[in-house]
Amino acid sequence: MQLFDINHTDGLQPVVATVGFFDGVHAGHRYLIEQVKTVACEKGLRSAVITFKNHPRKTLQSSFIPELLSLYPEKLQQLETTGVDICISMDFTLEMSKLSAREIIQEILKKKLHVSALLVGYDHRFGHNREEGYYHYKQYGEEVGIEVLQATEYNPSQHISSSHIRKLLECGEVQNAAKLFTYNYALTGVVVEGFRVGRTIGYPTANVEVEDKEKIIPANGIYA
Repeated sequence: MQLFDINHTDGLQPVVATVGFFDGVHAGHRYLIEQVKTVACEKGLRSAVITFKNHPRKTLQSSFIPELLSLYPEKLQQLETTGVDICISMDFTLEMSKLSAREIIQEILKKKLHVSALLVGYDHRFGHNREEGYYHYKQYGEEVGIEVLQATEYNPSQHISSSHIRKLLECGEVQNAAKLFTYNYALTGVVVEGFRVGRTIGYPTANVEVEDKEKIIPANGIYA
């Protein structure tokens, strides 16, 4: 996967892309990216994911604690496993939060990032206050030569979202969360002194103090 920063896109050729925060890069995200790859292959273009380094709400509300499923480096690692050709990353800024959907499509996606076709998640909205939807995006794309397509839902009978996975982790349902992730959730941190529970259950345990406070921590428990 080739990584570009929005401010350094020299050499970037026309792409088929999708835009989103992609927290956790779960099964729903992966299904969307597979559709991007399919359309890119049909058009003879490279596939791309356009994402943010920081949580948009954190920019708008400094006191907000995101409870992330994946830190930015982890997100890049998981995006690479999808087989997408290119990842274009950017900071979500106050200036960007004020842009309309038309401005994002025409000024950023078309002029700056050379997007030829854009796949929009079946329930995804973007632009100032998320006021508009797919049919508006399609119109704005047609005005500048971007084909805007609406992706199909992963599985209508099974709800998959980053918010739903957070709730599973908060309840300690890490195995069910892993099924929606398609991989095991992981935390990094420093081993600290605990209550020596391992001695009472017959095998050693480690108490981990998580390094990044913006990443969600599963419910208290003993995890193997």
